[in-house]
Amino acid sequence: MSDYHNVTVTLKRATFNTDYDMSGTMDPYFIFKLGDQKKQSSVKQEGGQSLSYDEKFAFKVNPGDILYVYAYDQDTVSDEYIGSAEVNIGDYISIKSGSVSETLKKEYFDEGKVYLHIQVHD
Repeated sequence: MSDYHNVTVTLKRATFNTDYDMSGTMDPYFIFKLGDQKKQSSVKQEGGQSLSYDEKFAFKVNPGDILYVYAYDQDTVSDEYIGSAEVNIGDYISIKSGSVSETLKKEYFDEGKVYLHIQVHD
């Protein structure tokens, strides 16, 4: 029997320390991976370094699962990796709901922050 929970992750906003786009304002988007589940946010065309989303993503989660969050800048030739963060979804199963801000890291550097709201549904 599976011990999974239905979870909604809301991408609220993001801030970036650097504008990665050489030809204007960057066009950021996020990819969320949890086990074999993968979701992608919309691309914020000319979004820049501080933006709001309010996009919701549904996942089936087991206790101890880690949500991996990857930030990219969409470019014409090849999208540029900005940074990533990890969220232990299991921390939210008992409390049912909460907001989190995680630092986006690329190697040893802080590249910005992603702000999420996590809601566990029974």
